[in-house]
Amino acid sequence: MKRKNAFYRKAAVFFCAVMAGSLFLFFFLPSARMSALALCNQLFAASERANAYAYDYFQTPENQSAVFAWVLTSVLIGSYFGLALALRSRLLLLLFAVLAALLQAYFGLSLPAWGNAALFLLLGLGVVLFGSPKKSALPFAALALVAMVISAALLPGTDAATESLSETVRDSLAPVTRQEDALTGENPDSALETRHMNSRSLLTGEEKSEARKEYRLLTVEEQQISKPRWIDYLKITLLLLLSAAVVVLPFLPFLYGNARRKKAQEARRMFQSENPGEALCAMFRHAAKYLETGGCGGGNLPYRQWAEAFPERLPESYKEQYAACAALFEEAAYSEHPMTEAQREQTRLFLSETERIFFDEADWKEKLRLRYGKCLHE
Repeated sequence: MKRKNAFYRKAAVFFCAVMAGSLFLFFFLPSARMSALALCNQLFAASERANAYAYDYFQTPENQSAVFAWVLTSVLIGSYFGLALALRSRLLLLLFAVLAALLQAYFGLSLPAWGNAALFLLLGLGVVLFGSPKKSALPFAALALVAMVISAALLPGTDAATESLSETVRDSLAPVTRQEDALTGENPDSALETRHMNSRSLLTGEEKSEARKEYRLLTVEEQQISKPRWIDYLKITLLLLLSAAVVVLPFLPFLYGNARRKKAQEARRMFQSENPGEALCAMFRHAAKYLETGGCGGGNLPYRQWAEAFPERLPESYKEQYAACAALFEEAAYSEHPMTEAQREQTRLFLSETERIFFDEADWKEKLRLRYGKCLHE
């Protein structure tokens, strides 16, 4: 285990170094910087072809290639995922999902439907698998595929309301451009009309002006030509948070379930403790949780008195098993007597019988509740 942890730490350091090197090249190597600007220009051009957007392009040399930037970007993204894998960080995967959604929404460009489905499905599977067993990924994948099929069937293509909201948010994020449009008019390429002024003045004309021409001084009060449009930054912030929530919220139930399941797994690890008394107590408490969940618990009564309130549906042999194991639990928990492996095995058999009664014989709804709601069964 220590060797494995050391390997992951070294891998994390390596991927961090690769990411730092890629960013260093982007910022300080002229050829990489020019290639990155050319890549941005290509992105702007693609966005303009798909939307009614206009961008200010970066100044780059003629026929500047963006291949170098593509290579560095691929290395940067690959190292990012390698770092997330080495650290088993669900946060890094969620941040990438949010960033991918925001970039596609802002530029009005998106991956193909299957590309987005595969990307977010893989990110979601990574989030689930980093904190739970592999088999827990099956219900997540099934639910995600069902959601994609329903979405493709009921809401195919581009939604007009969503597209309109996207245009509004993007325009709100570009106040300078909007103000320039208001000042220049609808056609910014048209010639601007100028006001012609007569520079001659009665005060400096030295009385040489023609007698037939008259001048009079006209004072114009200050007028407000245009009032700056108010930008609702709160609305923009809320819309951005809503976009992030749309990406993050579907993962929250699985994160919550994984946290509960991880806690149950930690409790089960105590069953294999080298101390038989410690393992015995952990198994008996787990069986008591089954009894409480099944409505057979005794509340605040001592464990030894629970058997008196058991319903008739529980077999007499099970009640006898419970009474014997309750006595073993009290001995292990409240005395310093060393417990034996035989007593540990006796309690393990009692736990197996409890799982058979309350889980194996339950209906499918109760099994789902015990497995994913209470996290009592793996």
